[in-house]
Amino acid sequence: MTSIAKNQSVFSQGYLFLGRFSTAGANFRNLPKIFSIGNFKNNPVFKSRKVMVGLVVLILVVGGFWLYKSKSPSSIAGEATYIAEGPQVTIGKKFNIAIRDSEGTDTGSALSVNTTHLERTEKVLYQGKPLVAKSGKDFLVINLEVENSTNDRLTVRPVDFYRLIDDSGKSYAADIQTEDVKVQAQSSKKTRVIYIIGDNQKNIKLVIGEIRGENKETIEVAI
Repeated sequence: MTSIAKNQSVFSQGYLFLGRFSTAGANFRNLPKIFSIGNFKNNPVFKSRKVMVGLVVLILVVGGFWLYKSKSPSSIAGEATYIAEGPQVTIGKKFNIAIRDSEGTDTGSALSVNTTHLERTEKVLYQGKPLVAKSGKDFLVINLEVENSTNDRLTVRPVDFYRLIDDSGKSYAADIQTEDVKVQAQSSKKTRVIYIIGDNQKNIKLVIGEIRGENKETIEVAI
């Protein structure tokens, strides 16, 4: 019984010390008090080798996790950060997409979609992971902004707004970042879709708009 009570006391002291350490992190003036020699000598935590080892491991784990999070690439609303930026072409094409209910009936409202610019690059981040184009290939990134002026949260599929046309006239949907995107009521969201193209393919032909409807147009750009 005595041994159990003693061990609980040691761990309680360790918990209190860590609490004081985390609180002091916000105020550097308190750190000398926390790490004073007297504080180390008088605290039972530091008289137990097992507890000391545990504390060191815990501090290393927490510190390593904090360092990893602070250095991990940022991502905003599904829009990952580029590893290597490439040439860009401004598009600035806007179009409206009719909003339909679950039965496919036009609700009378529409989404506004602005294709802002294209970018060509060899490296991107997608879902926090680096993607590097294979030899002889590049990523063609279509950047867009979706505006929802309704009072409802809407789910949209940006992959359905674009088709890449090859020299033979065949059309292709995007290869990467083809997931649905949720746009909150009365808000705009930036997102993108990504194609994989040959590095010698300089002239790009795209159909943009409501691919399954009549509200669409074909554009050609060199990038």
